[in-house]
Amino acid sequence: MNEIYEKLTSPSEFVNDEPVEFAAVDKDLLPGPVDEKHWVRISERLWSRLLAFGCAYSLHFSQVIEPVIDTVLGPEECDSFNEELEFLLGVVNDQAFSEALLVVRAEVGKVINRQNMHLVISPP
Repeated sequence: MNEIYEKLTSPSEFVNDEPVEFAAVDKDLLPGPVDEKHWVRISERLWSRLLAFGCAYSLHFSQVIEPVIDTVLGPEECDSFNEELEFLLGVVNDQAFSEALLVVRAEVGKVINRQNMHLVISPP
């Protein structure tokens, strides 16, 4: 692969990007603010990649998640989102994107089957 394009799949390429934040929190803590300890982050460029793949494959989350404002998902929505993230992990050959998907899936997994939990997604 050409070196110019290879860096686009390297996790180190995205270290200094603006982050998109994800937090699995008890729904009683909402509407917020959410304490810093709850947030995990991925690169905004990888977030854009996630949204683009969602649109490309007509995945449900791409219709539900707001690209530039906070989105809150409940347990049922997280269950569906998790399945779609798993699908994307199976169709991509991109280390940086795969690592970002795993970060998101870990947070989504904290909400599935827990009626008292919600996932907050906060783009910059």
